[in-house]
Amino acid sequence: MKPSETGSKTYNRKKWSILFIGEDGKVVTVKHFKGMVTGLAMLLTILILFLIILYYHYQSRTEYAEALRKDVAGVVAENRSLKDEKDQMLARLVILESKLKAQEAPEPPQGIGKLPGKEEPPQKIAKEPSAQTADRQNDPKDGQKQASTPPAAQSNAQVPPISIANKNLIVCQDPTSDNMRVEYKVFNTGAKDAPVAGRSIIVLKGNNMNSEDWIVLPNVPLSDLKPSGERGKRFRIYNFRTIKYKVPSSAVKGPLETATIFTFTDDGTFVMERDYPIEMSTEMCP
Repeated sequence: MKPSETGSKTYNRKKWSILFIGEDGKVVTVKHFKGMVTGLAMLLTILILFLIILYYHYQSRTEYAEALRKDVAGVVAENRSLKDEKDQMLARLVILESKLKAQEAPEPPQGIGKLPGKEEPPQKIAKEPSAQTADRQNDPKDGQKQASTPPAAQSNAQVPPISIANKNLIVCQDPTSDNMRVEYKVFNTGAKDAPVAGRSIIVLKGNNMNSEDWIVLPNVPLSDLKPSGERGKRFRIYNFRTIKYKVPSSAVKGPLETATIFTFTDDGTFVMERDYPIEMSTEMCP
């Protein structure tokens, strides 16, 4: 018989066995113990390799997601800067148009506002004493009156330019109450050495929403789907101001998708209109 055959001494020396002795002295033999240990070691090794592969895969996906997040943040920042530049260009365009209209406004013809027959006849003017005429020419008060600006020229005086931009629009659900919070900032994009005053109105609406269900803040009437600027939210800023509103959730008749911000001068003259998408109206406020 060969040494490797069953029953030989060499074969029995290579086998591993484990014995369990019970309380009653009975011996229980566990055969193939070496194979069981080897199998468990191989299974543990495979499990460790699998965990290592999952870890590296998770790390690569995390780095890829972080790179995508940075790219999206860069695109959003660039989009906001482009919107701000567009706001400034629109404001300058409106100012230039107002200046051109003021320059092209026709002056009232001479003689308008004087009733016929009120002028004194030339004979009476000629009969005035020459001394009184000389006194009137030398009177400083008359000189000041002649140098003063006519009322028509005063009415055509140019309105000081207003250069602003609306940023950081937030429309979200207030977690402490049953209200929706609406906030945005009005920035002075011109010189900071002088304040900019004006009025602002925001209109919240949806694509499938009737104009009667639009949310107008502050609550002012609409004329041709546009608000009047005399009753808008007044601001006077050197740098910026945050305008805040709270709207009952019951007043919202549908999904809000667009916000239109109207800007007026302090006396209610229209300056700018700009649409902003509402992307987070269903989320809770921080």
